Amino acid sequence: MRKLFIAMFVLSVVVNAGSLFILPPSVAIHFGADGVADGWASKEFNALFSLGLDLLFLVLIVGMPHLVVKIPPRLVNLPNKDYWLAPANRPATQAKMISLMSEFGVALFGFLALLGILTTWANLSAPVQLNLKAFFGVLAIFGICIAYWCIKLYVVFRIPGSGAAKS
Repeated sequence: MRKLFIAMFVLSVVVNAGSLFILPPSVAIHFGADGVADGWASKEFNALFSLGLDLLFLVLIVGMPHLVVKIPPRLVNLPNKDYWLAPANRPATQAKMISLMSEFGVALFGFLALLGILTTWANLSAPVQLNLKAFFGVLAIFGICIAYWCIKLYVVFRIPGSGAAKS
């Protein structure tokens, strides 16, 4: 999963950086409910902003598993945290978090790459308009991935040997 996570991050970066070479100088960065562009910026700002988000999300996704086992448990929101943040269980917690955050990163960077592709296509069309069916399809898939991930988080962090998670 870690390799797929890195591949999706690279894909998102390539899509965003690649847009610099094919987009016009001014690009739509926001679209109304009808898909029509209603916010504009330079293609350089758009690419830098997108790349900045990619890097911020990368740092958060990679850093979170290391942070969660170092900060005081009262600052952590994790199912069954009394069990999973006990000193003896922290290595297992960190390993589980690395795996879960990699899965989350695959979904997030896949979503961001697809959004980059959709907005690039929109900016290359005349008139500039976002394909709402494609956008809502991508958004629905991302929502399903996040719902699955949240359920998996609770399953992974149940107390071993127990049938149900306890908070």
